[in-house]
Amino acid sequence: MEAVASGVAIAARLREAGLPAAGAADVVHLVAAGDPPACRQVRLAAERIGEVLASVVSSVLGCRAGIEGARRLAVRHLLSPEGLSRMLS
Repeated sequence: MEAVASGVAIAARLREAGLPAAGAADVVHLVAAGDPPACRQVRLAAERIGEVLASVVSSVLGCRAGIEGARRLAVRHLLSPEGLSRMLS
């Protein structure tokens, strides 16, 4: 993950595109300023992280991955203070 989705890796890709990004702090500043290429690279890094995490979870949970995900979403939303308030009112 560090090679493709770390601040250093994102900064390297931005430098290749001609942007002044020496490290992660520069990436943060560019994204905060709304720089489109920087925002795009951060989104791509987030997608890569998500893909890796999904594959790790799926290999551990196997065919139960979807059910476990649905269960966790239900618990998080239905049993949250807001969810309980809606159900009880």
